[in-house]
Amino acid sequence: MKRRYQRVGSGDLTNIAGTRPLTFEEVVGRHVQVQPDGCWLYNGQDDKYGLTSGFVGQPVLIHRFVYETLVGPIEPGHVLHHRCLNKGCCNPAHLEQLTPSEHTRLHAKSRKK
Repeated sequence: MKRRYQRVGSGDLTNIAGTRPLTFEEVVGRHVQVQPDGCWLYNGQDDKYGLTSGFVGQPVLIHRFVYETLVGPIEPGHVLHHRCLNKGCCNPAHLEQLTPSEHTRLHAKSRKK
């Protein structure tokens, strides 16, 4: 498979020819469908856990890529929780950083309901 994007020294995404940085919209925007509930669903491939992945120079989990692009880095030792409970959602307003133990505890509570 031919790569269409690559990272350059600064971490910016460029097209493979390296002619210019790609915009966020070029990488993700055209593949996102905004739902009535505010979820941003990416038309990508789901992994075995139901998380959507895509290819941005390398395989990525789209919700992590969008969060890190629009909000900032994910703290070491933290995971992203989908507050909307839709694993396919990549709307950063629906994502929050939690420790793995907080995340497990939160999901344990929701399963008991």
